[in-house]
Amino acid sequence: MVLDKAKKMSVSCSFQSSRYLGLDIRPATTIGTRIAGLIVTAPTLAALLFLYSLAAYPIKPAKQAANAV
Repeated sequence: MVLDKAKKMSVSCSFQSSRYLGLDIRPATTIGTRIAGLIVTAPTLAALLFLYSLAAYPIKPAKQAANAV
């Protein structure tokens, strides 16, 4: 099947003729859409990475850091 145009298709099942598969073909993603997705998800990703970094490398209290030196 060539899927080069945006359209809605339905493909019938060869095992059960009363069943079919709906398929929505959408236009290709543009660079603008990808950049917008990155901008929207970047703050959440940054916050999660910060929280995970605290679990991996916890912040030491000032007294322990001074005694370690």
